[in-house]
Amino acid sequence: MSNELITIENINPALVFVPNGLDPLLEKIEKEARSELQDVSTASGRENIRTLSFKIAKSKTTLDKMGKELGAEYREKVAAINTERSKAVGRLQALQDEIRKPLTDFEDKEKNRVAEHEANILAIEVKTVFEFEPTIQQVQERLDSLTRLDNKDWQEFKSRADGLKERAIDVLSKRLEAMNKAAAEQAELAR
Repeated sequence: MSNELITIENINPALVFVPNGLDPLLEKIEKEARSELQDVSTASGRENIRTLSFKIAKSKTTLDKMGKELGAEYREKVAAINTERSKAVGRLQALQDEIRKPLTDFEDKEKNRVAEHEANILAIEVKTVFEFEPTIQQVQERLDSLTRLDNKDWQEFKSRADGLKERAIDVLSKRLEAMNKAAAEQAELAR
């Protein structure tokens, strides 16, 4: 007499431990267990129930052990797969970075070049703005700083920079002219 209700040793765990894969096996065990006569009124009936309960327990632990062993095998396989994935990702990321480095360096240099031009253009735009009442000398210094930009290589920003520079020179020149005129009038009045 077997210790299990059905022969489990011949079962391939990989085939039954899938969604609903154990259902036919469990149904077979349930059917066989329920087909046994359960009579508690006799000693042999009680022994039969005890034996049947033991067989169910044995089937349960055998199936559980099979599932655990299969799970352990799968975890080992998954761990090996993850190790190889990690190696592939690391090496290919390093290769990608190495191959892309010249382009990344170029892009960074280009960003810095454009940012420098934008900062210089912004500096031109604010030349006409004073947070205080400037002196003639301060206006003249800003005007001189704009004329020093004549030799700057603006590249593709040239037309934008030239337009802003001309407007700033015009505004500062008019302001300087008005300030000189006011100073001359003040000097005339003082005489």
